[in-house]
Amino acid sequence: MHSDSSLLLQNKYFNLFCWVAFVCAFIAAYFNVLSGLISAWYNSDDYSHGFAIIPIAVYMLWCKREVLRNEIIRGSWAGFFVAIVSMMVHLIAWKSEMTTLASVSMVIQIWGAVIFFFGFSIFRQCIFPLALLFLMIPVPS
Repeated sequence: MHSDSSLLLQNKYFNLFCWVAFVCAFIAAYFNVLSGLISAWYNSDDYSHGFAIIPIAVYMLWCKREVLRNEIIRGSWAGFFVAIVSMMVHLIAWKSEMTTLASVSMVIQIWGAVIFFFGFSIFRQCIFPLALLFLMIPVPS
C-alpha cells in the first residue's frame, strides 16, 4: 500500500516540477559558493584537486549504474527536511561569512535532494561518491 507522499513523488509532472525548482533554487542559493570554490581551486595549488572531485564522483556513480537501475526508487520527504535544514545552515553561514560552512551545506543539500527524489536505498548506494564531494571543500585557514 502506498502512502500519499509516495504517490505524490511518483507523479512524473510533480517530479519534473520538483527537479526544475530544485535546480533553480540550488543555482540561486549556491552560485556564490560555487564561484568561490572554483576561485579557490584555480588560485591555489593546495586546492587544485577540487576540479577533479566532481568528475571522479560522477564516474563512480556511472560505474554503479547497473546496481542503481535495479534499486527501487522511493523518494522520501525526509530528504526535503534535510534540504530545508541545509538551507538554514547556508543562511547562517552566509550571514556570518563562513564560506566553509556554506560549502558543507551545499553538499548536504545534494544529499537531501538524492533522498527526496530517489530515496534511502539509492542514497545508501551513492553514499561514498556523495561523501567524496566533501574533499572539494577547501580547509579553513
